[in-house]
Amino acid sequence: MKILSGHYSPETSYVVDDYPYSFRLRCSIRYWLEVNKNGTRFVSQTTNPKKAYTHWNAPKKSTYCQAGAMFLKGEEAPENERGHVAWIGFNFYHPETAREFLATYKEGLTAGECSLLERVASGTTPFSYMSSLEEMWHNGKITRGQYDKARIIQHLVALGRSGDEVAESLAKLGVKGGCDSYTCPIAEYLKTKGFTVGVGRDGILEDVGGGISFSSLSLSGIRHFILGFDRGKYPQCEKARICYE
Repeated sequence: MKILSGHYSPETSYVVDDYPYSFRLRCSIRYWLEVNKNGTRFVSQTTNPKKAYTHWNAPKKSTYCQAGAMFLKGEEAPENERGHVAWIGFNFYHPETAREFLATYKEGLTAGECSLLERVASGTTPFSYMSSLEEMWHNGKITRGQYDKARIIQHLVALGRSGDEVAESLAKLGVKGGCDSYTCPIAEYLKTKGFTVGVGRDGILEDVGGGISFSSLSLSGIRHFILGFDRGKYPQCEKARICYE
């Protein structure tokens, strides 16, 4: 793997010529990282080989992360992918990876991103982590939505390090899973804790986001956990006292 650095605009982008376009045509493609107050996102843009002059198509942009780096795939990748441009992002849902991320990708990070990762890595408790997030929100480095989402996830993760542990904790709190109504029991429980979330399942799934992986915490995904909880996957919650309907 080779870390790429200094590519933060179309003018300073990393350009690859002879890139496949459709089935038979070839074009150029350029890559860069867009860094602003919302975070860092990966951008790619191809030329249109059907035109007689150099015409850049509309850029394709990823979702934002709090830090990110571009690199060329190396020996660790399949042979047909070696040398291809890729990127990796860091987000606040995995604060425990900050130190490793910084050590691995420092060459491709901005000074601001390095400082951010150092601050996150220095937090040793959920409280210090959330305090850091709150400060970043007030300073405009993350959005209110990102801050609220992190608070919800941190609260659920604090209940246990696996889906079964979280469900067991919710059962002890009297929250019953397997409800057939539209209302999401976990959303209603979070509302009693002061969180602003949607009443229905769609609301809570929107607030916590889909596909958020907690592999390091042995929690396969917040979205999947909530859906499983609603559908009665965790029998320990069937006899809980409260079913929010």
